[in-house]
Amino acid sequence: LLFIFLNNILTISLALLLVFSCNSVDQPDVVVDDPLDLQANLLNGTWVLKDESSAVKDGSVVSDFKNLTPLKYRVLVNMMIFFMRSVWATLGTILVTGASAASALGLAGWLGIPMTPQASLAPTIILTVAIADGIHISVSVAQSMQRGLPKRQAIIESLRLNMSPIFLTSLTTGIGFLSLNFGDSPPFADLGNITTMGVAFAWIYSITFLPAFLSVTPYK
Repeated sequence: LLFIFLNNILTISLALLLVFSCNSVDQPDVVVDDPLDLQANLLNGTWVLKDESSAVKDGSVVSDFKNLTPLKYRVLVNMMIFFMRSVWATLGTILVTGASAASALGLAGWLGIPMTPQASLAPTIILTVAIADGIHISVSVAQSMQRGLPKRQAIIESLRLNMSPIFLTSLTTGIGFLSLNFGDSPPFADLGNITTMGVAFAWIYSITFLPAFLSVTPYK
């Protein structure tokens, strides 16, 4: 028992000596970086690519889109021509896609939304939704004409069949991307807002511009 008592006294004495010695020495303020803060800074930062394989923070977004974007559009155009068997339907769908992305990015710039690396993914997402809308309209027109309907009636029938499904798809997609505003990363909120605007423009152009374009072109 005496040994245990003396051991406890020695332990307490050493602990008090350590505490007083630490307080007596002026320690510089050391800021420990929280890994979560570091990750947040990465998500909230703006990056610039100084070459094709590296990125540096605090700059404008410059990526290798100049190489990948033409290849992406070339593959998409070839696949749409192959599956839809129509250059005019492909051209109309591409015009809807480009107009939707351009309108969304233009409105985002007018609203002051910064173009971060995350937000720069919006045109690709808009492209996917706009192409789907255009294919639905164009294929329905072609199927109606194959059943013997005149082009004008075929376009009207296509709009009658696809108006509600495309609207509901665009609505639910927009709601899903708007939910990114509830997150803690502003760049992802910007991505959601730009994508939602692009989806809305894609729906508008798909039910207005695309039918008019198909009606004045030799689409069969």
